[in-house]
Amino acid sequence: MDLQVITNNFTFLILQGFLGIGGFAGGTLRLAVPAIIFGFALGILIGLGRLARTRWINFPATIYVEFFRGVPLVMVIFWFWFIIPVLVGKPLPEYSVALTAFVVFE
Repeated sequence: MDLQVITNNFTFLILQGFLGIGGFAGGTLRLAVPAIIFGFALGILIGLGRLARTRWINFPATIYVEFFRGVPLVMVIFWFWFIIPVLVGKPLPEYSVALTAFVVFE
């Protein structure tokens, strides 16, 4: 009986359960893929800034890298979740807070 239910719903179980489309893994991918892409772009810009010979470009990029190198990701998420909405003056959507925290940290 149980094996019959599994075989009848095998496609649904694979798509929803294992691959997580629409589930937890789907949410993770919806957050991870843009964070990786935007984080890579920001990392390229910061890396080029660190290689710049002019001090006014090199110094802020170095401060950015050294600051986020020494801060844990949980602390960055905490800051973006609790402090940034207070500074902005209104609540921010959860997805944008998480995406921004991951992009800035990566």
